[in-house]
Amino acid sequence: SKLFNHSLELNSIYFRYSKEEDYILKDFNLQLKKGEFLAIMGASGSGKTSILDLIMGLIIPEKGTIKVDNEYILKNQKLSNLMNWRYSISHVPQNVFLLDSTIKDNIIYDAKNFNKIDIQKRLDEVAKIVCLDKMIDSLPKGFSEIVGERGSRFSGGQVQRIGLARAIFNKNPIIILDEATSGLDAKLEKTILNNIKRSCKGSSLIMITHREESAS
Repeated sequence: SKLFNHSLELNSIYFRYSKEEDYILKDFNLQLKKGEFLAIMGASGSGKTSILDLIMGLIIPEKGTIKVDNEYILKNQKLSNLMNWRYSISHVPQNVFLLDSTIKDNIIYDAKNFNKIDIQKRLDEVAKIVCLDKMIDSLPKGFSEIVGERGSRFSGGQVQRIGLARAIFNKNPIIILDEATSGLDAKLEKTILNNIKRSCKGSSLIMITHREESAS
């Protein structure tokens, strides 16, 4: 079952990749409430991706705690309830991995609890949200069009939008975008982010970006 009904807290997090290195994060604190939008900005190497990896439980801090809905996900370097927590998160990396299959398969590939009618309805919805609907309508086979190896038949921006559609399909409580809109121009990015915020009101959006205008 999914977690994150009201809050996520990172408290006094200390993290470094090895004892010989400086701390990337030192006494780092973060609070996120359900439905909020959080943009993380900063130069390369400033720990942005480390913050996401900590939230997802992929790395463990040297010190500090992580709570979801006031329950510890991480305490004294011990993780609990991690599978349910990860199941609550949709993550879109900068380089989206696509199966050499159809657009539909790539969007719904971890979809659960949907019947066929609902899947088609939801596919149409998410395609509109990420501004892929016109492109898909123009393809001879629509959603059944094959994407090619690693999405070779589509542009970088189109591949990223397929990744975004996949991330919002399941209506997960947390959507994490790690430079996931870098292939889009600023105007299209703004439209899509506004669409996601409007249509995924029950979800919190955490985003790493280099663009200041994206963070507003």
